[in-house]
Amino acid sequence: MSLSIEPGLVTLTDTAGNTILNTTEKLFYLRSADKITQTIVIPQRSTAGGLAGTTSYPIGTVDAAATFLRGRMRITGYVGTDGNTGVAVDTWVNISGTYVHLQSTSLFQAFTLINTGGAVTLQEQYYAKQMSTAAGQTYSMLGFTINLELLWGQFT
Repeated sequence: MSLSIEPGLVTLTDTAGNTILNTTEKLFYLRSADKITQTIVIPQRSTAGGLAGTTSYPIGTVDAAATFLRGRMRITGYVGTDGNTGVAVDTWVNISGTYVHLQSTSLFQAFTLINTGGAVTLQEQYYAKQMSTAAGQTYSMLGFTINLELLWGQFT
């Protein structure tokens, strides 16, 4: 192995001369001291017909130069206003792109982290297909709570 350190450049090569690390290629720099922690309450939505929409929830701010958002989220507290409860996910899942949450084959939500000039939002897109219901009946997308922990950084 060979290690070369020069101002602004670190290179590591193996014994065959293959480059293992070259900092002229972009490296991810994590700004973990700037962790964002947020709790978001997703409301229950009820309808007798189909349902679709988008809602954005403000999360916090990061450096406007941030090029990477990565975090984890946990969904808890499935409770409908009619007293019905669902199964809480209650486990941490990765979120660095879009997380799709299914309540059934007909009801789902997609959650995406968005950074616009340093303002971070969690965008929810929801969809419930049209279902036939007896007169006066409705169906619901149950409400729940999202606990979110977010780190951000830059490729430099």
